Amino acid sequence: LTQNQFGDGHFKGEWCSSAGSCGSCGGPCAYSECWGTETLSTAWSVLILTPDAIPPLAIGDAVPTATSEGEEVVFIGVASDPGTGLPTYAWDFGDGATSSALDASHVYADNGAYVVTLTLASEGGVSTDTMSVAVENVAPELSVGPDLTVAEGEEPPFLASVVDPGTADTHVYDWEFGDGAVGVGATPAHAYGDDGVYLVSVYVADDDGGSDAGELEVMVENVPPVVESEPPTDAVEGEGYGYEVAFYDAGWEDTHTCVLAEAPSGMTITEDCFVSWTPSYTEALGATTEVTVVVTDDDGGEVSQSWTITIAFVDEDNDGFGAGCPRGPD
Repeated sequence: LTQNQFGDGHFKGEWCSSAGSCGSCGGPCAYSECWGTETLSTAWSVLILTPDAIPPLAIGDAVPTATSEGEEVVFIGVASDPGTGLPTYAWDFGDGATSSALDASHVYADNGAYVVTLTLASEGGVSTDTMSVAVENVAPELSVGPDLTVAEGEEPPFLASVVDPGTADTHVYDWEFGDGAVGVGATPAHAYGDDGVYLVSVYVADDDGGSDAGELEVMVENVPPVVESEPPTDAVEGEGYGYEVAFYDAGWEDTHTCVLAEAPSGMTITEDCFVSWTPSYTEALGATTEVTVVVTDDDGGEVSQSWTITIAFVDEDNDGFGAGCPRGPD
């Protein structure tokens, strides 16, 4: 529909060529029809749109808008496209995750403030709506497992784990082993140098400040020492015999004592487990002698070592008697 508006403001659907006649009027035009000049002032047009040409309107909502890590948030979209085409929906949850459903749900793996966008597209155009979701951090829950029993020198199978709905969080573990030593990590390595019962404390913190703590007991059992050296088994009359008993103890904090449980006359042993002896002629006559050394730690664990010494006498004058043989007058 086109309508002509003349300089004096009146309208006419036909062109007025002069003040006295109007186009197809067939005669003089009425004042109301032709008043004014022949100059056309305004042409009006009315555009009628189809529903498919009208842009859609994106409308979205989030429930709830304040939540915690690991909790589900429901996103609701409104189908508001007047056209007959099939609209498409695109959710951007603000953390890299998306959905193409009209209604969607999402779980946030980390705390933060997220801007969520719903985009609606159809033949009529594109429309967007935004909303905000605030996600709070949730502290991890620590588990350190059952109490443990090990031997001195043995590493307990320490294992800490967490349950954290903030699956994007990272965690730091700190250990106090109860003997003055400390460690880090979920599976620290540590051994005890003495028997006893130790209270172990474990602490965990996520990268957003959430934390938890736990404890367990470790019972450490004593381990007796083990002799690692081999003694000499030959001795000579009148010459010094020496042997240092070397031993190992997994309980490196233990102290030890060494004693001769069986030995020939004159044989001695020091605190450092060094055996000394000078065999006499009389002892050489016996040809052999038995020796037993016992090593005991301060927790009662002990080990013994026994051996036989063969003694040779020295016949300096080839008379068939040892050098220490007592003689009468010839």
